[in-house]
Amino acid sequence: MSQQKILLIVDDDENVIQALCRLLKFEPYEIVALSDPLEAIELGNHKNFDVVLSDNRMPGMSGVELMHHFLDIQPACKRISMSAYQDFNYLIDAFNQGYIEHFVQKPWKNDALKALLSRFLSPTCASEAGSTFERILSQSDSMFRIFERVSALRDLTSPVFIHGETGTGKELIARALHDQSDRAKRDFIAVNCSNLNPEIMESQLFGHRKGAFTGAISDQIGLLAAADGGTLFLDEVTELPGLAQSKLLRALQEREFVPLGATKPISFDARIISAAATKMQTAVDNGLFRADLMYRLEVIPIDLPPLRERHGDILMLFKHFTGCDKINQETIRVLEAYSWPGNVRELHNASLYACAFANDGPILVDHLPDRVVNGGAPQDSLTSLQFEQIVCGKRHFDANDINEALRLNNNNKSAAARSLGVSRMTLWRHMVRLDLT
Repeated sequence: MSQQKILLIVDDDENVIQALCRLLKFEPYEIVALSDPLEAIELGNHKNFDVVLSDNRMPGMSGVELMHHFLDIQPACKRISMSAYQDFNYLIDAFNQGYIEHFVQKPWKNDALKALLSRFLSPTCASEAGSTFERILSQSDSMFRIFERVSALRDLTSPVFIHGETGTGKELIARALHDQSDRAKRDFIAVNCSNLNPEIMESQLFGHRKGAFTGAISDQIGLLAAADGGTLFLDEVTELPGLAQSKLLRALQEREFVPLGATKPISFDARIISAAATKMQTAVDNGLFRADLMYRLEVIPIDLPPLRERHGDILMLFKHFTGCDKINQETIRVLEAYSWPGNVRELHNASLYACAFANDGPILVDHLPDRVVNGGAPQDSLTSLQFEQIVCGKRHFDANDINEALRLNNNNKSAAARSLGVSRMTLWRHMVRLDLT
């Protein structure tokens, strides 16, 4: 029989402690309740807890300080902070530093709090290999930590920025954030910023009124208005040109915008989730993105690990995509040796390729794409595809990278941009920065 799990409650308000104990008295775990954070630390030095649930504002020591101590003395213990005050900027900072893993606003919702605690304190609560979270399949500890982080953000509306290489599942994580929140019944609007038409981008984002410009034959709502009450996902947000960045910044600051051709502002309530393969700070350092907009969008960062760093996921996902367990050891060795620069998306495409040639038999090395079989092999001269695989994860290009991309693609800027893994507009901006135009 597994050992009963233990919840430690710390709150200087005895009424809160009594209310929590009444709410949780029939739950299948032990409850220890204390009103003094110093006493909680002393007890934590010789008694293990599975979860500590603490108020934030307490005399003598804040809840975040208490969590910092528990991170040192019991790093495996889950740390949940509660607050009735508007401490969220402080708590978000503590969350980003890893001192707390979840936070709950007082007054809490009984069902939501019980569900949160049961995920960590139920006798059957354990990570299983190949777990699915909001349509995302993984057995990697690094991804499990991402899943927990997403769940911890369900009650917040703070902007989230997701960084990850192409094909790591940034939109899936954004959708999970939406589906886990109380906005799940409203729309999730996703847009790839690199695909927005520069000439009508302002209209696409903010909408327009009839007659605002030639061709505006009717009123049109923009993306911000369409996502009202729900979530707006701005993929490849670092691709936004400067004017659009400025207007988006103002809209986020004021929580309102004026459609083209209108005179009165429209307020909106959309949660903003953004993502990019380029780190936002890198885009700022390169002069491609506004620092003040970065601070508005990157309140809570999530870094997705590349597939090559997700231990055990390559083979598991390949079996899932192919529906085949008949994979010999040589094929497994090749799959796990390849770096997968296109991540899960590339693995999925490789699995479709393998299925086309393997029919119903076992999957052999000969059934894999050549680039997977020969991945990483040194060559005297680079092909365009090999150049793309080597350079596309770099994202901070120098003149040599761009000139080589242009040479390999016969000076075709669109093809060169694709080989570098960026849009034509971003390539042009890099060429301006490096005086290559």
